Amino acid sequence: MTKTSEVSSLYVIEHRVTGEVLFSLECRSLKLCVEAAVENGADLRGANLRNVCLSDAYLGNADLCDADLRNANLRGADLRGADLRDADLCDAYLRNAFLSDADLRDADLRNANLRNANLRNANLRGADLCGAYVIDAGQDFSGHRFWCWRQKDGKVVYRAGCHEWDSYTDAKAHYLHKYESDGVPAECLARLELLHGEAKRRRWQGKGE
Repeated sequence: MTKTSEVSSLYVIEHRVTGEVLFSLECRSLKLCVEAAVENGADLRGANLRNVCLSDAYLGNADLCDADLRNANLRGADLRGADLRDADLCDAYLRNAFLSDADLRDADLRNANLRNANLRNANLRGADLCGAYVIDAGQDFSGHRFWCWRQKDGKVVYRAGCHEWDSYTDAKAHYLHKYESDGVPAECLARLELLHGEAKRRRWQGKGE
């Protein structure tokens, strides 16, 4: 993405590989250009948005599959329902971002700051979370991923596959009472214990514990 003229304030969003212009607009900032692109349903797959400041931007349901968002400032950004499959979010600043229902499959989130981000119902299957502000307990025998994060209100949310709980107690109860699924209860409980133990070590203040 480039600003082709300081006078005309024409902002351009380019493809990360081909350099093809995906969207352009005369406006006051690149952030406004990106928001307008999303509002107009522009195809931003593979967009080059590296190092861009998009704090508090509204990008709900954006098509950002395979986009380059390395080191982007997305603090407080609304990315609810966004398609971020295969996106490169390495070192991105996502503190307080809204990522509920976002598709983050196979995304690169290494060292991303996800502190207090809302990840409810986000799909993180295959995502690289190394160094990100979440706790990842890996996948069980059935391929269900176990992880947890701390919300802005201090609540620690636990997730296993498509199931989500607001406390460790509720998560444990799911596997202790008439559990019917393809997972192994003992293994699932062990992974939850790992998450809970690490959350305590980090002194996360989980409500309802």
